[in-house]
Amino acid sequence: MKNKNKNMRICLLFLSALICSASLFSCGKGEDDSLIKMNKTNYNRGENIYINVGNIEQKDAWVGIYLEKEDVEKTDPIRYQWVNKEHFVKNSLYNIKKSYAINPSRERFATFPNSKYKAVAFNSGLETRSGRSEKIICTKNFTVLKETIAKPEAPVKAKYTLNSIIDHKANGKIEIEFKNDDVDEVIMYYADNNGILKEYTELKTYRIFDKKYTIEINDDSLIPEGATKVRIYSKNAAGMSDDYLDVNLPNLKNNCFNMNGVLSEFSIVSDIHINRGGGGARDKHDYHFNEMCKDISKISPTSDGIYIVGDIADTGMKEEWDSTAEFLKKYNLLEKTTFSVGNHDLYNGNYATKIQNLYKYSKTESVYFKRFINNVLHIFLGSQTSADGLRCDLKDDQLEWLENTLKEYNNYNKNKPIFVYLHQSLYNTVSGSLPGQDWNGVMQNDKLKTILDKYPQVCFFNGHSHWDLNSDKNHYKESTFNAFNTSSVAYLWDSYDMPGGVYKEGSQGYLVRVTEHSIYLLGRDFLSHKYIPSACYKIDY
Repeated sequence: MKNKNKNMRICLLFLSALICSASLFSCGKGEDDSLIKMNKTNYNRGENIYINVGNIEQKDAWVGIYLEKEDVEKTDPIRYQWVNKEHFVKNSLYNIKKSYAINPSRERFATFPNSKYKAVAFNSGLETRSGRSEKIICTKNFTVLKETIAKPEAPVKAKYTLNSIIDHKANGKIEIEFKNDDVDEVIMYYADNNGILKEYTELKTYRIFDKKYTIEINDDSLIPEGATKVRIYSKNAAGMSDDYLDVNLPNLKNNCFNMNGVLSEFSIVSDIHINRGGGGARDKHDYHFNEMCKDISKISPTSDGIYIVGDIADTGMKEEWDSTAEFLKKYNLLEKTTFSVGNHDLYNGNYATKIQNLYKYSKTESVYFKRFINNVLHIFLGSQTSADGLRCDLKDDQLEWLENTLKEYNNYNKNKPIFVYLHQSLYNTVSGSLPGQDWNGVMQNDKLKTILDKYPQVCFFNGHSHWDLNSDKNHYKESTFNAFNTSSVAYLWDSYDMPGGVYKEGSQGYLVRVTEHSIYLLGRDFLSHKYIPSACYKIDY
């Protein structure tokens, strides 16, 4: 009896070892299956495939996509991407068809035809296959089916719950239910009983990951006056639904868009990049700037000013500044326009020569200066050297002048707004400056932020990154002061699929109205000549 029990224990131990060995072969040593998350395990052919690499910490970690039975030691991945570098951010969700690099030797599988696949995370070793199985962190299997993805149906049910019905802010949640699980995104518009509000573009796009999904809206954007509902379309890789669902808004109280008593009205834009140095961008940038001038002259004919937050001249040439002036003259806007300097304005020459263009057209003798226009203070900052061609360099004299100017104004106008303009952004504030995006660029970042933090009435505007006004964190409100991404007139940059951003056609900026107790910032699309509802804000002071 003892021998029989002993033999049975040996057999069980052997079987257990085999199971563990198989598990390690499939998943890699120390696998934590939760480190790779996917929105599904089965996809129709042509469907978008989303992946989240969780909290993988290793600096050199990367993810490769293989056929399920392939040996990673002998095969190159079909697609691959780093986890924590090259702008990719851990714990972020990516559409692997758009954001993961294609391996040229596996291109026929890059669109993921019908087959079984696996996503494998490694802690290092992208450059060589040798020893890859020893470096596996996690494996996740998925299947692409034979059926081709079709356009989705509209949502079957939705409910919009606002955090407040008093202030017209969109903050709240939209609970949406779909018939099928083939919806990737929703496209939404503000509407009334006559249909979509014609003066507004669509709202920012939100991703969907389940048949029942809740969208959290916390961007402080405003619901337009007259909107009584939100019209919702479903979307996936095959296109947008033919039908839609209207979800009613609650009856809003107070008239948030009642801007009677406007004390000052002006426009804030950035990065126009007029090009006279060659290249294919010349005509497009000219067209975008002309449309901006046309739009502003139409919607704001009595404007107090246009403030351009740097990168006027794409290659730094004097002719580019002169051409900018000609566009503005054509619409009688030049005398209203004030510029701050951007890094492109300092290209192709020494700093002392290049800064003369700013001095001429902003009628200033310093790179930092102020304007008091219609009882509103505007402060313009700028780099005092060419730095590294990308960042701005604020010397102690400029920072001291800024602090003294803010302190003096605060002493007798404590509750009045102050507008501060600098081409480059502060780190980890607005879109474009977030970790992994790398388009911030103030060499004295902490010193400047410490000064601004003392003054809650400051509204800080930066350009530089070109980030779309529909991006996450377009408005920064986590410090004492408010900061805003100002986007670009020439072209946009979009981080919807990749945090480092990709080129996007477009031209955007703000129309600003200051009343006795509030600031209204109205995001504007200069090509469609419409307001951007996800970038319309009200700041009380």
